Amino acid sequence: MPELNDWEKLAEAALILRNVERCCRPHHEAIILTYFMGGTVVETAVLISYISKNLGRDKWFVQDIVMNWARGWRGHTGDWWAKKYRVSIRTIQRWALKIKQMLSDMFDFAMSLVDDALVESGHVV
Repeated sequence: MPELNDWEKLAEAALILRNVERCCRPHHEAIILTYFMGGTVVETAVLISYISKNLGRDKWFVQDIVMNWARGWRGHTGDWWAKKYRVSIRTIQRWALKIKQMLSDMFDFAMSLVDDALVESGHVV
């Protein structure tokens, strides 16, 4: 979009975000916004809550994994979580892997929805 001025780029971005809202369920929109904005949006809490409820994990543990996935931020170590929950480090690694797999699957699906919507709207050829 180099031929567009700043206002036209802003309008184009708003239209793309509107298409994301229109084609995605709240947790799919949340994962896209979390990924591209580095976990700095309100929707990140929606994503954390969704994963926490579906996997039956503590929201603070899920938040650590989601923030690491979104922007490489690392809160607590696996050893810290293992001590907190009184489980082995392997159990923590297994839980974290399951969350990361869910994030990956959700992101891939959400991106396919967005891609289809953007092709339909003419934003992507």
